[in-house]
Amino acid sequence: MENIDTLAEQAELEIGEAKQHCEAKAYDPSSRKMLWDVIQKWTSHPQFDTDFNALEVVVLNELEFTLSNYHMKHEGWKIITELARRWHKEGNMTMMEALRIASFEIAAEPPEYAPTLELLYSLATDPEVRWAVFAAYENFPWRLRPHAKKYSGGAVTDEDCDQWLTSQGLYEDEILMTKARNDVDALKIYIETSVKKP
Repeated sequence: MENIDTLAEQAELEIGEAKQHCEAKAYDPSSRKMLWDVIQKWTSHPQFDTDFNALEVVVLNELEFTLSNYHMKHEGWKIITELARRWHKEGNMTMMEALRIASFEIAAEPPEYAPTLELLYSLATDPEVRWAVFAAYENFPWRLRPHAKKYSGGAVTDEDCDQWLTSQGLYEDEILMTKARNDVDALKIYIETSVKKP
């Protein structure tokens, strides 16, 4: 078995070089294909999805960075979506969690950024990747309902929000029914309503 840190360094170098090549070639189709081939090489490596490790962190982070580039974001999102589908089918909870942290949670956290949320909610109609929409809100549950109303086009309903919140032990959903002025107020209310009374 190869050293995981060495693999991570090699992956970072190869992906970095491919990204530089894309920029030098003005993101033409050939240079982008080369980048995706390099990323696919590493996402297919036997040690990539065995556990939380340095190789997985490097590759998922580099993939996430592609979303900030207009020329690459839709192709990058397609790969992220396919990883979400693959790991859901395999029941690979470890890598689903890694992807939640690396990609999906970023959409849910403040500040609100419409392009990323639109990507996230594009998954809501596909049963194999729909899990990612809800997983994104694990640390920001009070943002789920307003985001769903604004970005899901009806694919995530109030009932869906209620069911997910109940599954997370949040039950009455007080925080989402409160018209907080901002996320600081929302977080304060969330903590207060989540504390179990003696």
